[in-house]
Amino acid sequence: MFQKPFRTKSNTLLRNSDKKRLRKDLQESFDCNRLGSTLTEIIPNKEDVCHLKLYSHKGENVSVFFWENNPMLFDHEKTVYPTVCFLWKYPKLVPCIPTQAFVIHKLANGADLMLPGVVFHPDLKFPCFERGEVVAINTLGNYSALAVGVAVMSSNEMLKSEDKRGKAVRILHVFGDQLWTLGEKTQPPRVRYSFNTSDENTLNETEFSKTFENLKMLGNMATSETPNVENCELGEHEQDTGECKQNAEVSESTTSVNDNEVLAENNDIIEDATEESLNMDELLHVSFMTAIKSNVKDNQLPILAMSITVLHVLPCCPSGVNLEIKKTKHKKLGKYLKEVAATGLIEVKELTKGNDNIVQINRSHPDYCAFKPVKKEKPTEEINDKNTEKKYEPPEVSILYGTNAATLPLFKEIGLSKGSVLAPIDVRKLVTEYVNKNDLSNGRYVTLDPTLHHILYTKQNNHVTQETWENVFKMLTSKMQVYHQLKFKEMPPIVNKGPPPCVVITTQKRTGNKKVTLVKNLESFLIDPNEFMDVIRKTAQASTSISLLPSSKPTQPFYQVLVQGNQVHCVESILTGGLYQLPRKYLKGLENAPKPKGKRK
Repeated sequence: MFQKPFRTKSNTLLRNSDKKRLRKDLQESFDCNRLGSTLTEIIPNKEDVCHLKLYSHKGENVSVFFWENNPMLFDHEKTVYPTVCFLWKYPKLVPCIPTQAFVIHKLANGADLMLPGVVFHPDLKFPCFERGEVVAINTLGNYSALAVGVAVMSSNEMLKSEDKRGKAVRILHVFGDQLWTLGEKTQPPRVRYSFNTSDENTLNETEFSKTFENLKMLGNMATSETPNVENCELGEHEQDTGECKQNAEVSESTTSVNDNEVLAENNDIIEDATEESLNMDELLHVSFMTAIKSNVKDNQLPILAMSITVLHVLPCCPSGVNLEIKKTKHKKLGKYLKEVAATGLIEVKELTKGNDNIVQINRSHPDYCAFKPVKKEKPTEEINDKNTEKKYEPPEVSILYGTNAATLPLFKEIGLSKGSVLAPIDVRKLVTEYVNKNDLSNGRYVTLDPTLHHILYTKQNNHVTQETWENVFKMLTSKMQVYHQLKFKEMPPIVNKGPPPCVVITTQKRTGNKKVTLVKNLESFLIDPNEFMDVIRKTAQASTSISLLPSSKPTQPFYQVLVQGNQVHCVESILTGGLYQLPRKYLKGLENAPKPKGKRK
């Protein structure tokens, strides 16, 4: 349900009466004696509870109840369901069905839990539940819930099934999906089962850890250490939730060879991603230290965090490597700066609301003194590649004029037909020839014959018999059809009706008062939207996306690039800078850039 992004329709705070109704719905849906706390303690009146109304990608209406900085409950089709965050706090609320760790990866990709994926361990008594009851999914390596769904089979049907086929649980919510990302992206606690899981059909702790890290990648989770949680005895859960005696032994073919191959592939991916994250952390630190030791001077302080990123940190990155702060464990530069400030190397202050500034650098700090800046050297091969690589060159934009019904009487006598396109210099040349041929020149003025008078003036201006040369040209071109021509190097000219195109830059407010910047019409200047999106993502260190404009034609698609935050200044610097070199007059919407805030008195 939440594998793909959804749209938030509203976000409001619940009143006490609404909280009371939510407690009642929770009590009617579950056996709240299992919670170990009263409903008032779980949903306190003094706690702010947000009610988010969502519209999923499948067109479903879902209500999410959000407190303690995490989504805790969601309501779908008048049924209340707990989230994984809620079950980590109250694990005894619903029965938990164990599965293999790599199966969670498949559930995160949108699959339902099939009966072959359910683990029937000889030392584990299977929980009791009926068809249609809300259940949680966990693994033998960790008792914490990693998915929530609705049982399609009862526990007895699962145990008595001979072929072990069919759908067992319809999955609604999985750890790492879009609903989980609404909160603080809390990691599941490690709560181990109290029996030995060294059986060949189960995963050991190392294998589980690797697949668990893979899940964190799916949810774009920070790679921080999992918090330690005291071990929990399974017996306590069994006494509260009720048990069913196991009627079937473990099948020797629970884990097939194919499943082991998939798990091995996943582990390889996880190791590569972890190594990449560590490399990004090291790269960020080296680039930052190089920037403050080589580039940033004391007279440049205080300096904005965004400014030091774009102007100093990114340029100090070694050649051939792209620094992406979102792939580090910090996710944002502000968190990294606070970590460095805790060591005493720099001092960070929020001089304006929401903007961190580096106000001081401790040049005598041991880390600063011991660090040796990395010299950025370009390999010979890279220089040769850049020389041979095709560089974008901006087009030569020119205005053209076309003959139309209003000006056709004049150009018809010259020998042109309707729709002929002329450059301004050609219009001057043809009009001059017409005037000289008909002996209409009178020094600085042109005597207007019936043809010229009919084109330039209306009947109310019959008294005008002469006009200056400049006015004749201006008035004539104002009556003609305007065209524009884009002339790219080694390409035939592109001629279209209308004035020259512009790259349109707009800003919008989205849910949560967040601003986004939209850039469209890049294709008019033959700029690849995907390439531009990649450039601005690395320059602005902000999330980006691309979408097809509904108004574009199938034969000539136009795309819109979305950038998180007000990035108008950044878009302008990229398009007018050395990469694209577009004239500023062809950028529309620069007035949407954030205004500089005046100094407070």
